[in-house]
Amino acid sequence: MKRRDFVLAAASVGSGFLVQTAARSAAPCPPTARVKGGWSPSDNCASPIVKEYATNFVGNENPISEGGVWKNHGAHWAKVQKSGGKAYGTQTGFGGYDDANAHLSGFPPDQVAKATVFFEKQQVAVEHGRGPHEVEILLRWDTAADSTRGYECNFDLSGSPGLGRWNGPFGDFTVLTGADRTGIKTGDVIKASIVGNVITMYLNNVQVLRGIDSTWTNGNPGMGFFIRHAVSSSAYGFTSFSARAVDGTFDPATW
Repeated sequence: MKRRDFVLAAASVGSGFLVQTAARSAAPCPPTARVKGGWSPSDNCASPIVKEYATNFVGNENPISEGGVWKNHGAHWAKVQKSGGKAYGTQTGFGGYDDANAHLSGFPPDQVAKATVFFEKQQVAVEHGRGPHEVEILLRWDTAADSTRGYECNFDLSGSPGLGRWNGPFGDFTVLTGADRTGIKTGDVIKASIVGNVITMYLNNVQVLRGIDSTWTNGNPGMGFFIRHAVSSSAYGFTSFSARAVDGTFDPATW
């Protein structure tokens, strides 16, 4: 995003608020291309670039759409739904690495996203130790029928953060780094940013993990959830989600 870009629109979409800008380039978008098992449209085209999106998940949708803003094209991965001001996964806990996920579109490569966590502690505690049970911020994410790729920034409900790269095919992922930390509760805010090849994760605006990876250079922010065993998928998730482009002097660490 360049400073010379101009504001194209600021509109309510579903329960979310969408801000777009349009680049001056008049070049048409090239055809979609496959890259390392995944796909993504070019970022260098005349389509509007999304600068910011925020939602409190008003209303009920399964899968979540909010006017077509949220997407998940993957046939093998679960969807995200929203109900009563909450967003959460729909997986059974027995489908392998079929993380529920949904992503936005139109963002530039440098991006940050954050979400407010909820979880019903007693329900999750029944399955604690047979987990993991994760809430996830997704970065440079994209999906196709047989491919899901991007960076997963996750917090297990034990509070331990982890960073991984999804490589495309079902079950193909790479663990990049992790850290030990305990304690995450309803109302906590998790956040992750990617600028260049540096990925940074935060809990309540305190940095907890940083990793470097140069595999994916475009894609979009999103959210994801993972459960194992038969805990209710609606027992934890998000009550708000925001994403925005990182450009100019904007500092994702203080957002």
